[in-house]
Amino acid sequence: MLTGPDGTKQGGKTNYLVGQRRKCLYHFLQFCICDNRRTVTELRQFFVSDAGRPYAYHPYRDGERKDLDHFKAEKREEYFAGIPSEWLSSSVVLIDPDTGLETKGPYWRKRPERYAEFGDIMMVAKRTKGNSALVVVQFPQRNADCAEGDLDYRADRLRQGLRCSGIHDWSVCWIAQTKAKSAKVGDLAFFVLSPRSEATEKVDNMLPNYAERHSMALGAFR
Repeated sequence: MLTGPDGTKQGGKTNYLVGQRRKCLYHFLQFCICDNRRTVTELRQFFVSDAGRPYAYHPYRDGERKDLDHFKAEKREEYFAGIPSEWLSSSVVLIDPDTGLETKGPYWRKRPERYAEFGDIMMVAKRTKGNSALVVVQFPQRNADCAEGDLDYRADRLRQGLRCSGIHDWSVCWIAQTKAKSAKVGDLAFFVLSPRSEATEKVDNMLPNYAERHSMALGAFR
């Protein structure tokens, strides 16, 4: 969900330590920054490198296929409906809004292009085939005491949306970074949605191990 320049400094944090991140990916991204190659398309080079994984990576509307199209809220249905069907078959689909999912209150409507609506996620989920999984980026609220409860609320909204859309065999959970000196939710989280099948079993087994290895918080998988 590439949005146009808005005059803010978001996206300007490029000087950071590797921390718990994968060193090979960290060094690749730092190289891209130094070489002024700051587009998600560059990840294709990482995935075909020795450090990457043998994935077929398909960036959407970022200019790689001459389809550069900044996301606009009034065209969100057209945007999500335009994802090629073949990319939604037995795939991991990353949905990356500027901020995350719509909020409880009307605040998000001030800048709706920065958010994905629950209906957007349902539209994509209904179009998937096979053992696909959706991963939605979420920047938790800054009040760490409320962040976990807010992620639980959004996960429940996703589950409710799936059921109301006639999708009854999917599970939803969240995984999040934690703050350095506490177990509270930190600056970045992901919602993971997958059908109850081989995909769910693999995800259900993988996420707890991943969360423990990287000191992350994990929500209930249901």
